[in-house]
Amino acid sequence: MKNVFLILMFTYTLAILIAQPANWHTYRSADYAMDIAYRNGELWISSWAGVLRWNPDTGEKTQLDITQAPLSGNDVNSIFVSSNNDVWMAGRHALLHYNGEIWTRFDSGNSILDGSVVKDVVEDTNHAIWVATNAAIYKIDQGNWTVFNSTNSALTQSILPRGLVVNPQNNDIWFYGYGGVWRYNGNIWHRYTSTNSTIPNSYIDCIAFEADGTGWFGHSDGVAKFVNNLWTNYNVLAGVDLYSVQNIYVDSWQRVWIVSYTDLICKDQDLFQCYPRSYFADYSVSFDKLILDPQQRIWIVFYDTYSPNSLVQFDGVNFSKHPISEMPLPSSYIQDIFKGYDDKLWIGTADGEGIGGFMSIDGEVIENFGMYNTGMICDHVWALAQDSQLNTWVGTCLDLLRIGTGESQHYNQSQVGIPCYHIKTICPIGDGVWIGGDGGVSRYQNGTWSVLTNAEAGMNLAETKIIEQDPEGGIWIGGYAGVCHYFDGVFTSYPELAGAYDFAFAPDGSVWIAHGELSQLYSDILTQFDNTNSALQNNNAASVTIDNNQAVWIGTSGPSAELFKLYDDMWFTYNSSNSPLSGRNINTIYVDANNTKWIGEQNLLLFNESGIPTSAEELLIPPARTVANYPNPFLSSTTIRFIKDSPSPLAINIFNLRGQKLRTYTVSSAIRGEQEIIWDGRDSRGLSCAAGIYLIQVQDGAGSRVLKTVKLAR
Repeated sequence: MKNVFLILMFTYTLAILIAQPANWHTYRSADYAMDIAYRNGELWISSWAGVLRWNPDTGEKTQLDITQAPLSGNDVNSIFVSSNNDVWMAGRHALLHYNGEIWTRFDSGNSILDGSVVKDVVEDTNHAIWVATNAAIYKIDQGNWTVFNSTNSALTQSILPRGLVVNPQNNDIWFYGYGGVWRYNGNIWHRYTSTNSTIPNSYIDCIAFEADGTGWFGHSDGVAKFVNNLWTNYNVLAGVDLYSVQNIYVDSWQRVWIVSYTDLICKDQDLFQCYPRSYFADYSVSFDKLILDPQQRIWIVFYDTYSPNSLVQFDGVNFSKHPISEMPLPSSYIQDIFKGYDDKLWIGTADGEGIGGFMSIDGEVIENFGMYNTGMICDHVWALAQDSQLNTWVGTCLDLLRIGTGESQHYNQSQVGIPCYHIKTICPIGDGVWIGGDGGVSRYQNGTWSVLTNAEAGMNLAETKIIEQDPEGGIWIGGYAGVCHYFDGVFTSYPELAGAYDFAFAPDGSVWIAHGELSQLYSDILTQFDNTNSALQNNNAASVTIDNNQAVWIGTSGPSAELFKLYDDMWFTYNSSNSPLSGRNINTIYVDANNTKWIGEQNLLLFNESGIPTSAEELLIPPARTVANYPNPFLSSTTIRFIKDSPSPLAINIFNLRGQKLRTYTVSSAIRGEQEIIWDGRDSRGLSCAAGIYLIQVQDGAGSRVLKTVKLAR
């Protein structure tokens, strides 16, 4: 079953100190949630992507990260909303405070914090704020700071707390961690361990208190109840074995929610209700955290390495799944981005931790796919494509999978003819696909596979990295041994382009190749760019594309990867010092209809020199679709027919093969649908164009399409 949800992208409603440039936007993989809190109708969810503010009633989302708030890192350990509705966050090496308008950051440079990791923050019944770091406990009372550490209290030098809790009955402060439980009554610190008390385990994972002071302590073997200084341990509750209790939550009705690895138990006085994890997912996940909002909606955070939709809204019977970050990337490291035959944007991901998957974006609707909801046997997506029949082809580290409207089909080497693990590239050709990898190239057409041999291609096809089809139907294959081009039954090889990783096709018919160096092939003339004649200093070009203004964009490999733009013989460089780029491999670059560059590296970055569109509709407006020009070839005139999907003005440009613009027709009407104009074979001066090949570009605000036409001699 596919999980579908609505996502509202690029919503900026927060007054912030540090604003990300409007022409850049960064999406990070969340991995898993670290904490969740509720404030003023919004859920605040921390993850490796930063902190997501989400209003579940309006759908409004704001993602906070190191570029938009004074975080010391995107990973925030704890979020707490105080009695005056301020937000406190325990960051990597800093404490953050937000009063609804202004952010304040406390660290070792402007406070007495010790500089170690800040783990948790709470408020006591007298409204003082307590902060736990790896080395000390701090109290902030009306702006005055007090520190408790091994030099002035009974605390040990490295306390390594997991969290802080306040007992509402007597205002005692408790913190817990790997070395037992510490209790502070305002005068004395007391430590409880399994050797000096009857607490069953010195390694406590969570604590919660009821209003009457009853304490619940979760650990790996169950839960301990603390009443009147007596400990009672439970390995089983309501007939359920308690395995690794992760979180305990006491709601406003004084129900105790016990969140174990495999079960969720609600204790309502003497009644128990249990929900196993299989109630929510038919694959391996674990419960992690839980809160209730003022509307008594239950929000459950799962530790889910398969799906990015790991936040569940639950009413006791029905549930819905939601993402924990602004963009639910399946994992870090974007491997592929393309627009499919279905006009959706498709993104494939894979990282080194065994996490991956792929997703589609259709306006505001995003779908995620992985082992949990498809037939994939591995989540690493190294190659992704969609054929003209709308089948999705997925190349993983273990096999090749075709996902269609019917039953999914797995392919192995005996069927395909080449090894199907680590397929690096999949290219839709006609109704079939060509695939390439370490074992060579194979072709699928009409249900039959055929291996392309080295003899046929005129080149060693081992370690094929990229296969793409140009606008004229030619097929380009690149890899370790070079590049070969197939058109009209003829293969042409270019061994001088060894190590090819990517191709880009320009409207003038030239081909750009990223192969460590950058090369342009135009009418069999090869121009190469390297560290002697360009800004490419390390000869590590790994991806290339051409934007709607005919600028060439080049992504490089790490460890200090950069992005380059070549336009009008000028080079522009973007790297981690002047942009949000991480410096990791830039694996793919996709240009959308608005000329926004979608850059796939460790994160997904969007860049547009004119500013990124502010709505999902603007992001994915379909470009004008060219149907044909007829007659083709023609003697004196040809009719250009196209479908106009947008009310914006449209231009039809005529180029010769040298890239010179000869004529422009402007269609200003807002009328949509199929339309046509006639090119009389003349340039803008009224002179008849010579016989030859010409390019027709149909362009509007959403992008452009190019086709080739031939004018015959009289």
